[in-house]
Amino acid sequence: MTRPGEKKSAKQTIKHPRKQAQGAGGLPDDCPRAPPTPQGSSAGGRAASRRSFESLQAAKMDTAKEEGGFRPRWPTAHGLLRWPFLLIACSVVIVVLVLYFTIRALIHATEWLFVPTAARRARRSLEHAASAEEYERAAGCLDETNELNTWKAMPSSRFYASQILASAVEELVEAR
Repeated sequence: MTRPGEKKSAKQTIKHPRKQAQGAGGLPDDCPRAPPTPQGSSAGGRAASRRSFESLQAAKMDTAKEEGGFRPRWPTAHGLLRWPFLLIACSVVIVVLVLYFTIRALIHATEWLFVPTAARRARRSLEHAASAEEYERAAGCLDETNELNTWKAMPSSRFYASQILASAVEELVEAR
C-alpha cells in the first residue's frame, strides 16, 4: 500500500477480493495444507512439491464440490450455444409446419376450384362405397370422368406387354 503523498508504482496492484479472503499459499483458510518440503533437496523436492500441488488441487476441487458443485471459470460452448441452437431448431420446425399446412390448403383450394363437379361426386361416392359392387361402379364412373378409359381402346402400349396381358386375361376368363 502507498502512504499518503506517495504515488503508486506500476508493480503495485489492487488485490482481487477473492484472493484477499484466501490465506497464505492462495488457498482458503479452511483447506488442508501440505507439509513444508525441505529446501535443500532437488529431485525429491520436485516430486514432493508435485505431490503437494496435486493434493492442493484435489483439496480445492473437494471444497468446491461441497459448496455446491464445481463451476468452470469461463462458460463452456455448450452453455453458451444450447439456447440459440434450440431456438433455431424450433424455428425451423415451426416454419416447415406452416409451409406444409399452407401448401395443403392451396392444393385443397385449387382442387375445389378447378376439378369438375362430376369428378368430385364420383370421388365422394368412391370414398363412401359400402360394398365391392358400389366401389367398382364408382371407380368406373371416376375413370370415365377423368378420361382414363382411352388406354383400353389401344391394345399395345410402351408401358406394358400387351400380348402377355391379353393371354393372361383370356386364361382367367377360361378358368371362370
